[in-house]
Amino acid sequence: MSTSQRRRKRIRAPLEPNPEYVRVGLRMKAVRAPARLSKEHHLSQDTVATEAGMSRGYYALMESGYKPVLPHWVLPLADALGCPPELFGIDWK
Repeated sequence: MSTSQRRRKRIRAPLEPNPEYVRVGLRMKAVRAPARLSKEHHLSQDTVATEAGMSRGYYALMESGYKPVLPHWVLPLADALGCPPELFGIDWK
């Protein structure tokens, strides 16, 4: 068996989202795409990420609970989402 075959055979355990990160991510999603507004009024992940100065992939990982919202991202995200920084529930000062 070659090295590449052994690498492919290895099974990785699936990542589990952190429950605390999920709570923050759900708040972010509720602000970005509120259910009470029609889909054309929703902000896309790409729009929010670009306005905050980060990649869409990293923003998606934060919204889904796999990455934390770090203090240096709180103000740019709050500005991009148009919400108060307190929404994130972390000490950002």
